[in-house]
Amino acid sequence: MDKAIIGRIVESGEIEINDRIYKITKMSHKNRLKIFGYFSSIRTNLQNNDMSYLGTDEFLKIQDIIFKHVLFNDSTLERIDNHFDKYGADFLQLIAFSLMAFSYPFMQGLN
Repeated sequence: MDKAIIGRIVESGEIEINDRIYKITKMSHKNRLKIFGYFSSIRTNLQNNDMSYLGTDEFLKIQDIIFKHVLFNDSTLERIDNHFDKYGADFLQLIAFSLMAFSYPFMQGLN
């Protein structure tokens, strides 16, 4: 993913997927480090469309952090029951964009 695209997501605070707007909120440095560390460990998986990490305990912990910091219709995803039962097509893109957006502060100096 192009860093410029992720930079625009970070700047606007919004991720648009399938005509739906998700808003990202501020996250503590401690949680951003967790996200970045995890993103770094699965980056090759993402590039190869290998989704074998989904459902692992480590992924579920990261998903919980993400869902506390992403809003849909002004509610955090953690508070919306069965959101992805209705909008399942949004899930993988939202996870990928969120991992990159929350990791962005660390990636700015990397090639």
